[in-house]
Amino acid sequence: MPENIKKKGVLSEIVQMLDPVTAKLQNEFQYKSYSEWARQYIRAFQKQPHLPGQMIYIMDYHSKEIILSKGFELNLGISEPLEISAIYQQIHQEDVYTVVKIVKGVVSYCLNIDVGEAFEMVLTHDYRLKCKNEKYRWFLRKSYAMSFSGKTFDLTLNILTDISCSKKDGPVTWSLEGPEKDFFYNEVKKELAYQPVKNDLLSKREMEILESLKKGESSENLAGKMNISMHTVNTHRRNILKKLKVRNASEMIYKAVQMGLL
Repeated sequence: MPENIKKKGVLSEIVQMLDPVTAKLQNEFQYKSYSEWARQYIRAFQKQPHLPGQMIYIMDYHSKEIILSKGFELNLGISEPLEISAIYQQIHQEDVYTVVKIVKGVVSYCLNIDVGEAFEMVLTHDYRLKCKNEKYRWFLRKSYAMSFSGKTFDLTLNILTDISCSKKDGPVTWSLEGPEKDFFYNEVKKELAYQPVKNDLLSKREMEILESLKKGESSENLAGKMNISMHTVNTHRRNILKKLKVRNASEMIYKAVQMGLL
């Protein structure tokens, strides 16, 4: 196992599940690239029994692909191998905006830390995901740097655990273990306070509806607040989906944030 990973004990949570399979692979890790090392974990992890309430994925930030995913079909009903957009489609509409802003805050944070410090970082945040029964449950996500270079992540390990037994409601919460924590919190606050760019893609009314959807308002509430019919609200929503080339409200908010509209 690469020394910087082993020293921090970052993978202890899944190593326990992978033994003794992992032990057979350990000697090979130091001779392989991180990407190949992660793929060794794919083969090992896929042999493990299903774990209800737990999911895992490894994100390759260069290819923008998930190179390992496990547990999503069991818990959320999402086909694997997994695409990153599929996760955001399952996040509750009221939570996805904050989640995306937290991730953007992490990117800004990483521009200001050294390579060695990146491996001390553990990002923890929670949010609701739609499960197979169409009901939302709270999951806690822990993200670790597996490989980091040039102020960017190469690979991250992400472990999600169902915490619905202890969290029933409330806002998305987040914390960071690692250096310059105050800087990280300030970056997230800046992201959440970000003013949208002027755009020519959506109309003024569509932007009003998008802003309201970000806050989790229903079409019924929007119709009453704007003094328009439900049919008109839904027409605007369909137009936004079409213009942003997305399929649902959560993905709509995610794409709008990525484009700087929110």
